[in-house]
Amino acid sequence: PSISDIKIGIKVKIISSVAKAAKLVNFAQLGFNSGMVHCCGKIETVEQKDYPSKVKAGRWWWPLSCIEKVTRADFTELQKKRNENKTLMKLEVGKLIDFLNRGDDWMQARIVAIEKTRVKVNILGYPPIHDEWIDLASDHIQPLGTKSLGEFVDEQSLSKDQLRMRRAAIQIFHGQTGMSQQREASRKSSDDPVWPPSGVDLSSIRDGTPVQHFLMSAEVSLRRIGILARRKLAQRVKFPRFCPGGFEAERQNVIEGFLPQAEMLGIYIIRPILDLWNGERDDTKLCDGLPEDTAALMRCIWRTTVIHEEKQLKLEEVRVRRVKIETTKSLTGVYKSSGNNSSGRPLYTMEGAAAKPGEKIPTLSWDVEKEDWGLTDSDGISVARIRAKSMLPPSGVWRSGAKVTYLKDDSVKEGKEGKHPKGTTFLEQIVERYSYQYNMFTIKSAINRLKKMDFTEPEIADAANRFAFEYDDMLNFLIGFEAKSRAAMRTKKMFESMSDEHKRLLYQQVMADISLSDKDKQVKLAEMGFDTDFSGKSGKSPDKPERATESSKLREVLVDKIINDQSISPEKKSFAISRILSSDDFGLVGVLRQLSEEGIVLK
Repeated sequence: PSISDIKIGIKVKIISSVAKAAKLVNFAQLGFNSGMVHCCGKIETVEQKDYPSKVKAGRWWWPLSCIEKVTRADFTELQKKRNENKTLMKLEVGKLIDFLNRGDDWMQARIVAIEKTRVKVNILGYPPIHDEWIDLASDHIQPLGTKSLGEFVDEQSLSKDQLRMRRAAIQIFHGQTGMSQQREASRKSSDDPVWPPSGVDLSSIRDGTPVQHFLMSAEVSLRRIGILARRKLAQRVKFPRFCPGGFEAERQNVIEGFLPQAEMLGIYIIRPILDLWNGERDDTKLCDGLPEDTAALMRCIWRTTVIHEEKQLKLEEVRVRRVKIETTKSLTGVYKSSGNNSSGRPLYTMEGAAAKPGEKIPTLSWDVEKEDWGLTDSDGISVARIRAKSMLPPSGVWRSGAKVTYLKDDSVKEGKEGKHPKGTTFLEQIVERYSYQYNMFTIKSAINRLKKMDFTEPEIADAANRFAFEYDDMLNFLIGFEAKSRAAMRTKKMFESMSDEHKRLLYQQVMADISLSDKDKQVKLAEMGFDTDFSGKSGKSPDKPERATESSKLREVLVDKIINDQSISPEKKSFAISRILSSDDFGLVGVLRQLSEEGIVLK
């Protein structure tokens, strides 16, 4: 539809393909984030419009290319969904429901007003200024406890006692504020999202007793106590925590702060907890002398420890111990795992390398502060990096040219690349690589959700390679929100510091690139910061700021050298300019080194 066809208050349909919407919205320079995912394929009300090409619908701004007209069949389906939701949830003023907030988190909310086609909700614990009107057909409202108690728990796999505890939890959490996010975070980061854990006899815990209330209301804390049985587990599963300060500080907080609260309810488990932490794994000995219901609660903590220890052993068995790196001559070789860093991820050092006085051994490791994997040379200078939060270094070609390949232990002597993992497609290899870190339900759930959004298997495999199967991180990577916003900020800052003449030369360089179509040229110019009316002639570009930073001046000189060097092909010029403009100050040295290897020498 054209902008003149769209009126404030009418219904429009958002394009259903998340992958396509992310590209279109980014092209329109509006920005795309994970909250917009829930609007794709849905019918939303137009709240505002901005000439000539965008409208606000479903909380977000969309380009017209993402907007479709609503058909009669769409309206019929919308009304059907409204009636179903109204009947299913028995909506009335004062009723509690699950609500998906703007931060993409399921929270508990109260209905404060109802109209014919929408309801007004108030998130528990938030002032009325944050109240929202939601269409009755929206997926953002669900029955209480179906989402806020753990979205990805498969109830069909639970025992009768687990289902009984889950139903009790809905009543226990009735009206409770601020706990939904912590429970969801605890389940996502742990090795077993089900609570109470499977394999524990819960028949002795009766409904309505203090033990049942404590078991379900303190799920996050009790799961964390089980994880604190070993330092390695606590390092790997970091959130939620009792307190900052490290492993011992958390243990002390449990003994002195949390468990005394349990004793006020008649639940005495300090002794068995200390025995568990000291290495006792016989549940009979741990529960000796405890009442039956307290013993069942203690077995839930013990079972959590056992589940996480079993996963830790499997992780250590399948951990990639050697990787082959192909990059500059001095750094190409086999890197061997030599322990873990503070994040619990493996640390790789070049096999057979010996540190000379004043130098370090080349290292492949995960940077806790930057949250990415990086390769550093003997001088400690970063040579290659890739944005990733995975437990293992991503395989394949990194953005700075380094190629990482996994090796089998027995293939190193032969000098051949191993077939680890065994999967045929790249996605199957990633699934096998992380099958011991995540349960298969979590892995399949992440893959299926992203496939429904119209992302392809190679795209999903690339995201999993970098972020394992952390769904939120994978989604943000696929829609490109974080990476594109950071790159856009750096490019904009650089663009504003350029001289008028420099902008003109850069514009002409892009327009002269025969490898780009006219549309691609416009997209590239927009990403660099050029306005649509920029002509490339002198005097048409915006004024230069009074001062530019030293690093900006250096980049300007380097770009000028590339533009004026006739020996460099147009393709290499585009590559070199984009690398220089998109790099930060820390990575500029590495970029120059990479360009030198590509035959682009800048003196």
